[in-house]
Amino acid sequence: MSKKAFLLCLITLLVLVFAPLSISYEGAEGSDTGSSTGSSDDFSGSPGLDTPGPSSDPSPGLTEGGIGSDSGGDSGGGGGSWCGNSVCESWWGESCSSCPQDCGSCCAGNAGQACGGCGRGRINCGGGCDGDYSACGGSGWSNTGSGCGNCGTQQQYCNGCDWTGSYQCVGQGSCSPGQAQYDGGCGNCGTLRSDCAGNCQWGGWYCVGENPNYGQACGSCGGKIQCNGACSISTPSNYGQSCGNCGTIDCSGNCVNQGVCSPGQTETQTQNCGGGSCGTQSSTRTCTSSCGWGGWSSWSSCTLKSGNACFDGQTQCSNGRYQSCSNCAWQNSGTNADGDAKDKECGDSLCDNAAGVYDSTKTATETNCADGLDNDCDGKTDCNDNDCDGSITGTVKNHDNQLISSADVSAKKDLTTIKSSTTNQQGNYLISPINCGAYNLVASHPDYAPQTKTNIVVNPFQQTTANFDGESSLVFGTSCEADCTFASDSIIHASCDNKNGCTFYDSIAKAACDNSQPGWVRDYDASHYVTCASGSPQPKVEIEASVSCSSGTLVKVTRIVVYNGKPVKLVVATCG
Repeated sequence: MSKKAFLLCLITLLVLVFAPLSISYEGAEGSDTGSSTGSSDDFSGSPGLDTPGPSSDPSPGLTEGGIGSDSGGDSGGGGGSWCGNSVCESWWGESCSSCPQDCGSCCAGNAGQACGGCGRGRINCGGGCDGDYSACGGSGWSNTGSGCGNCGTQQQYCNGCDWTGSYQCVGQGSCSPGQAQYDGGCGNCGTLRSDCAGNCQWGGWYCVGENPNYGQACGSCGGKIQCNGACSISTPSNYGQSCGNCGTIDCSGNCVNQGVCSPGQTETQTQNCGGGSCGTQSSTRTCTSSCGWGGWSSWSSCTLKSGNACFDGQTQCSNGRYQSCSNCAWQNSGTNADGDAKDKECGDSLCDNAAGVYDSTKTATETNCADGLDNDCDGKTDCNDNDCDGSITGTVKNHDNQLISSADVSAKKDLTTIKSSTTNQQGNYLISPINCGAYNLVASHPDYAPQTKTNIVVNPFQQTTANFDGESSLVFGTSCEADCTFASDSIIHASCDNKNGCTFYDSIAKAACDNSQPGWVRDYDASHYVTCASGSPQPKVEIEASVSCSSGTLVKVTRIVVYNGKPVKLVVATCG
């Protein structure tokens, strides 16, 4: 760092630190023409008066001098400076009076400020205004030399100093060259016209655009030529052509004089049929070449309506069931007395009394006696049908192996005699015909104890042999007791009638009591009963029992019991 820069920094620091203490430097009072006696390295100068004069020291050193006169240089300056370095150091007190070399001569206070009406001048040291001027002359409008509008002249406005952005066009004509104006009609559909001349003024009126054909007839529909050349009534391009149902196009573009239909067109009418409204049938007619309808055709066959199954009154067999149509729907209406797969009307007319047998499967006789069907439809099935009968034959002998004549042989099912026979002189018997099935055979004779052979099977169409001999032969001994039972059992035998005091009321009672036990009750007829074996017929008495419970709860128990030798249903009812 140079010595001058160091001193400058030091002085600046001292000023900042001691300025508040109002410390001043006292120098000797200089004369009007005094000069600085200070050097660049000391502060021996005294403060000057008035404005500081220029320093005689050309060096930039700090000086301390007295107060100089108005025209003299600063004798040391007020506080020291570097006057003469071409920098006006006003912060160090340099001014136009103390250092004119650096700060210039002293001028008026507003010297250098803008001045003049346009503000372009500067105030000189003497207070005068130098250099003010106007860029466009005085204020007002001036021609720019350019044309404008309809033959007019362009002008620009000057505000006294500068041109503004405002323009105006003066001296224009009433129109633009080549422009035309129109006013009203003339001649045959013409129009009055006036043209603008080159001086921008309107010329005279004349008629233009006349139509020489105006008012003449045109088209095919009575029209006339209009001013615009068009026909007042336009004729359709297809005028007079055929259209629709034998019609023609008129001036309005409409198809007129048409028929009621188009040739070849058909029309259909329908009506209900089929026993009411279950079906429909139709009739059609066709349009002729002259666009008129021809006659109706005959009605078609009846066709079921959608959703309907049949015509009322129709009948059919469906899966063996006879059905009739009612309200357009099939209803089962057949007879099926035997409850099988076919109704009487649908292939079961001969065998509706025999389940599972139909007209197509019926046989003349019961040829199959073990299928559970009434094949010949006579109301009897298998072994219950006489067509399936067989027979039983054999001989009856005693213990001495002698043949016994007049012996009674009975075929029984349980206690009921189905059929019986008497042996001949050779001791042979024949029970025929007899239904097929299993029987118990009882051989009896008044002079012998009876003998029984069980489970004798009679096959259809066959003869079964059952001999009472050997261990099954009859043993000598009185057989019948007074109660009509055999000595060897407690069963009433019809063969004991009038033997050893045994009697029956009559043959009906004898047949009813056969194979029962003494005291048992048997039906004599529909309204009487007998007590076996010798009882007389007595009227039947039926008593109906009834039970009512106030609580509404009735308990019933049903059992099968034997009463007077007969199985009966016993119902016991009581209130719960």
